[in-house]
Amino acid sequence: MNTSIDYKIEDLQNYKLICQKRPSNTRAYFDEFIKKNNVVLTPSIEAVSTAIVNDLCKIGLGYAFTTKEYIMDSLQSGELVELKVNTTPPPREIGIVLYKNTHIPYASNKFIDMILKK
Repeated sequence: MNTSIDYKIEDLQNYKLICQKRPSNTRAYFDEFIKKNNVVLTPSIEAVSTAIVNDLCKIGLGYAFTTKEYIMDSLQSGELVELKVNTTPPPREIGIVLYKNTHIPYASNKFIDMILKK
């Protein structure tokens, strides 16, 4: 795949896709994203974890939809490259659930503060 051009999402049908197996949140998010764009992308390989998906990409078995933050080191080292696609998925959302009337440890409070800070 040429990394210097912008791909249309439909172009990705011509390449080997590596995805997480269902059920996974990443796979559900990906499936919903391509469905909204009226595209059918059938994985060549399905793996049980993001780490395995990323490893399979590193050895050249295909491309994957993955969380960029998980692969930043590999992107910076050139081990993986980011493909430019003309359609980007919407940002994901995160929720926080706490037990009522329960003490929250200091570290947990700091973590929640980091998440809530934009």
